[in-house]
Amino acid sequence: MNKTALIQEVSEQFDTISKKDIDKIVSCVFEKMIETLSEGDTLEIAGFGKFVVNERKERMGINPMTMERICIPASKYVKFTSSKSLKDLVNK
Repeated sequence: MNKTALIQEVSEQFDTISKKDIDKIVSCVFEKMIETLSEGDTLEIAGFGKFVVNERKERMGINPMTMERICIPASKYVKFTSSKSLKDLVNK
């Protein structure tokens, strides 16, 4: 499912709200999620899961084309851990 499909599904549940308004709401939710994570904070949604920003240390790697050793810079990434209730629903 992509964002457009999500908006379509939500609009079918709420006849009184226009698709345009639902698009604004969904976009706002994603923007706030991104804002929270970009500040390094944890985002926890009860019954769904938790998003945590983790860091990778700088490390050495090998360019497979030239076999030359290269330095891979430190970076941050988002890790998602699903809640127990979501895992249970998926594993039914």
